[in-house]
Amino acid sequence: MNIGKKIWKIAIAALLIAPLFAGSLNASAVTEGNVDVTVHKRVFDDNMPEYKENTGLEMPDFGGRALNGAGFTVYDVTAQYHAALVGKTQAEAMATVIDEYNDDDTGFTKVGNEQFTADPDGTTKFANLPLYSNDLDAAYLFVETTTPAKPNIVQKAAPFILSMPIYTAMDSTGVLNTDIHVYPKNVTAKDTKVLENAEDFGTITLETGGQSYPNVQIGDILNYKLTINVPVDIADLTSFKVKDTPGAGMALAPTPNIVVAGLTAGAGNDYTISTAENILELTFDTAKLAAAGLAGQTLTITYDMVLTAEAIPDTPIKNSATTIQNETEIGITPPPGVVTGGKQFIKHDKHTAKALAGAKFKVTNGTQWAKFIVNTKGEYAFNGWGTEAQATEVVTGTDGVFKVIGLTAGNYQLKETFAPNGYVLLADNVSFTVVANGYGSTDALRQTVNNVPKGLLPSTGGTGIYAFLIIGSMMMAGAYFWFKRSKEHAEV
Repeated sequence: MNIGKKIWKIAIAALLIAPLFAGSLNASAVTEGNVDVTVHKRVFDDNMPEYKENTGLEMPDFGGRALNGAGFTVYDVTAQYHAALVGKTQAEAMATVIDEYNDDDTGFTKVGNEQFTADPDGTTKFANLPLYSNDLDAAYLFVETTTPAKPNIVQKAAPFILSMPIYTAMDSTGVLNTDIHVYPKNVTAKDTKVLENAEDFGTITLETGGQSYPNVQIGDILNYKLTINVPVDIADLTSFKVKDTPGAGMALAPTPNIVVAGLTAGAGNDYTISTAENILELTFDTAKLAAAGLAGQTLTITYDMVLTAEAIPDTPIKNSATTIQNETEIGITPPPGVVTGGKQFIKHDKHTAKALAGAKFKVTNGTQWAKFIVNTKGEYAFNGWGTEAQATEVVTGTDGVFKVIGLTAGNYQLKETFAPNGYVLLADNVSFTVVANGYGSTDALRQTVNNVPKGLLPSTGGTGIYAFLIIGSMMMAGAYFWFKRSKEHAEV
């Protein structure tokens, strides 16, 4: 952090708590007694709110959200504070003491142990702090010594000093306040993840939820961008990582193009990269980030993913990114995911609906021909476009079924290249359409492709036909004689 920003934060901190001790200017010293100080920890999104004066009293409308898990340590700085007061205002003396603490905290005396704010109100109470210390009005330095990992804090509360005695008002109506309330503020910022090249793809809307998604085909490169907020206490972390885990059907691209803007990758540099088990993991050198003044700043990380042969049609395919501070993992809200499509077919005898195995087809979109590979589920997964000669033949199984996946929504055609034995090769291509929610095995979704069996003609030549003619003639003659004899008996 640069010196100007440091001085600004100290000055703001002094202004925020000035009303708490200003009453002591016109009040006589209080030599005995104790006070309770309740810390109300508040957190604000994205930016520190405009200046809001602490009154020392409870302020239900202070704003922000309660934050549990923040640790505060109190130091007795009575001697340092009164020494700094010589020739200075109270605010200047406080800034001097805080600056001394930030430079070297070893000479400061703790009052008790670190205390943590807790749910649901994000408070902790420091009870029975003496009003007087070593024959002087006591002064206490409050320091946020532990910042919770969740949410990601990019600006924590500046140290502040309470100088006793504190009164309920700055004018003559004020009375000694022995139940003091203060509201130190933190700022949190959300890490974000976006699909940078979403506009390169069309969109598709699924029936479930009615949400639209980028419509992609297998092999498409997906360029993601993470915006990561470096924790404000990065110097105190033993480890800081960013991880991205692809879901089923997605993987790091063969050339993932991993870039952290402004930083250098590699052993001994700002961060290292691991891609083991298809998981992208960046491990940052916390000391280098702190030394570069990146505490509370943002990192921009870009990298490429790709849809694989295991993609599931009509299902949003996502990858989940997280940050890991020491052992605490914090999820980053992902973009909606991407969706690919497909189609199932069954090959039938046109007359009997018998399933036909062994038929072969090629797939075209009218100008290009599809190449496929067979995935672990036996589906033909799209593997790029080429010429008709380069296209892959898809073959019907024993059940007559074949499945193609990884295509975007649109119109396509099947060209039959081989018909089962005894069947006529289709003269015309078969049109089909890939649509949202159109991949399935139901009769409504699975498209039937019929083949007509070749006709059976009688044999010609040889003696076979004559045998049939003789037998037929003998049967007709027998019937004639039987009929004639029956008639003669009837006339007798």
